[in-house]
Amino acid sequence: TLQVEGGTVYVVCKTSNAIWPNLILIFEGLLILYGIYLAVEIRNNPSFFNESTSMAASIYNLAVLGGLILILSKIVISQPDTVLIFECVGIICITLIMVCCLIVPKIYSVNSRGQSQKSAISTAEMSSPREVEEYRRKLATASTRIE
Repeated sequence: TLQVEGGTVYVVCKTSNAIWPNLILIFEGLLILYGIYLAVEIRNNPSFFNESTSMAASIYNLAVLGGLILILSKIVISQPDTVLIFECVGIICITLIMVCCLIVPKIYSVNSRGQSQKSAISTAEMSSPREVEEYRRKLATASTRIE
């Protein structure tokens, strides 16, 4: 259909049946809920990089900012050019925030632990101090064999 606003003619795709756009939004919402479920399930797993907190932060930002962009673009903003610019900038911002939430903690973790092999030992991954000492001894013997 043609839509005229302020002397500008816009070609707008509209449907009389709004089931398909709503189904797509429901499917994307279910994917976000599944991501939240996965973040909750792995929150207590020991890990070298501790991905659960960065995943949870990424999904939280996606849900909040994506919902805000959806509401503002569908309800508040009426001009098609403004809606397109707003959605594009919002998608870029959400992507940048998600990448930062996922990658920056890993880079920090690798740089802070990467000085030696022994600094990579995490007591959270071991059940007792004795296991930590045994692991250190194994590392020491393995490094002497390599030299």
